[in-house]
Amino acid sequence: MTDDRIRVSDADRDRAAARLREHFAAGRLSPDELDERIAAALTAKTAGDVRRVMAGLPDPVPAPQARQPPPWAPPPRGRVPRRAAGSCRWRSSR
Repeated sequence: MTDDRIRVSDADRDRAAARLREHFAAGRLSPDELDERIAAALTAKTAGDVRRVMAGLPDPVPAPQARQPPPWAPPPRGRVPRRAAGSCRWRSSR
């Protein structure tokens, strides 16, 4: 847990304001609440100030991780079945 007395940076204040805009877009805040909270976020001095600005709003949900493609596998060694003429598949080296 973060110490509420730690000073926040401009980037921290900007992130809080961006999150408030996302909550507004999701319908969790009215225009008046958004204005009030953004003003407080942009003048916040400590982590506690930012925490109070975000009170009552859910934390962001982590984005699902993209599925990794299977690792590349080399073509099988040995004889590869022949295909019909004009096929673009590998042929045996025999």
